[in-house]
Amino acid sequence: FFTLQLTIGLTLASTLLHVPVLIILCLYWELQLLTAHVISLPLPFIVSLLISYGAGITIGIMGAIRCGKAWLIPYAFLMPFYWLALFAPTLRALWEMGRQPFLWHKTEHGVMGETSILTHMDALSQNDSLG
Repeated sequence: FFTLQLTIGLTLASTLLHVPVLIILCLYWELQLLTAHVISLPLPFIVSLLISYGAGITIGIMGAIRCGKAWLIPYAFLMPFYWLALFAPTLRALWEMGRQPFLWHKTEHGVMGETSILTHMDALSQNDSLG
């Protein structure tokens, strides 16, 4: 029970911290352009960012291999963009938890249609076997 709570809690925390960290990086780079001085980021900041991105991508690659879906491996490198996309829904969820804790927005499934999903997956696996 505790492990699940810790995993979910840290996932939410990392989702909320991802955008501010990227904003700090952009501000550092912008400051360098405006002042024409090289401002180095603290080494622990860079190392922890690289380790966390590397760990997330590695877990995605290992998961694709364990499921026997090697064609998903290149998509593991898009995970940082996925984490960025989670920022707004996480803020919404936290807002709703504070305002309406018993409201549950269900995800609408089946919008794309099962046949189109299977067609897309078949096309991807055929492309993988060709390359």
